[in-house]
Amino acid sequence: QQVGLSFDRILDPAEWQDLPSRSLAAFKARPLVPLLIALVFVPLIFIRARVLGVITSLGSQAESGTCREFDLTLRASLLTISLAIVWPSILVLLSYWLGSFDASGSDVIMPLSAGLRAMGITLMPINLWWYAARPQGLMISHFGVSPRVAEIIRRHLRLLSYSFVLLIGLYSAIGAAGEPIYYQSLGRIVFVAAMVCLSIFIYHTMHPVKGATVGYFARRSETFVFKGRFVWLWLLVAIPWVFSAMCLMGYQFTADQLTVRIFFTAVSLLLLWIMQAIVLRWVVLSRRRLAMEQARARLAKASQQTEATQTEVPTDIETIDLSSVDQQTRRLVRAITFVAGALMMWS
Repeated sequence: QQVGLSFDRILDPAEWQDLPSRSLAAFKARPLVPLLIALVFVPLIFIRARVLGVITSLGSQAESGTCREFDLTLRASLLTISLAIVWPSILVLLSYWLGSFDASGSDVIMPLSAGLRAMGITLMPINLWWYAARPQGLMISHFGVSPRVAEIIRRHLRLLSYSFVLLIGLYSAIGAAGEPIYYQSLGRIVFVAAMVCLSIFIYHTMHPVKGATVGYFARRSETFVFKGRFVWLWLLVAIPWVFSAMCLMGYQFTADQLTVRIFFTAVSLLLLWIMQAIVLRWVVLSRRRLAMEQARARLAKASQQTEATQTEVPTDIETIDLSSVDQQTRRLVRAITFVAGALMMWS
């Protein structure tokens, strides 16, 4: 009965009929945000195909075995970010704009503002991950991720953006309505549905046999990580179910706060992984550049030895052990990433 009352309240036309007039009044009083959306973010929607074409071209160049230009990765990263933030930024800006309305006499404006803000914040990292995993995008062409892994991530991220993001927006709107009866009835159902979507996503992407972690476990086949791969999977899948159980048992606020903290921790780790991948890409290109310079030096030495008849030429050329330097640099970057991730998780 409480759930039915909640739906009746949300879908009541009387609650929405004055929203257009309030929007027009707010536009006349505060036109900056709508103009910013219209002039900056909406054009990005129309040039999306062109930007994707540029990213594809950059990826094709980056895949070349002779590529040494790090600026290709930087340009692809900036373009990927610009595409990923379009819709989330529009949602967040609309939320800010709605929050500036005169909400007196309306029970819809503040919940709608909260819902749009939650959707924008949740959609931003999902969009970034989805665009990075596209064919000839950052993950495949620049970071060396397997196309199969990227396709698995991308396929399930799209499903997550259609379900999880909408449910989080609805849940935030219900919580901002200020009605405990709705928050504790319909809100709980929406929260549990969102956790179910999240657990399905975790299961499919983290599965050690048919998920995106196959290569990771294959490289560690003799370690305890590999032996306990299904234990790690079900521990991760169980996290959303634990939060759902807490919510249904009456600890809804605690489950809510834990979900928010884990979400931002996951986003921080994702951004940290991207930064690590960019640094490692620079390491790879630097090593390739040094290898080419050493190869030219050896060719020049061989040419001098061939042409020289009486002039004595040096027999040794100082070279750098590129494999050793590469391994040491990778260990250093990963150690710094691990420390930074641990600090973010405990801070």
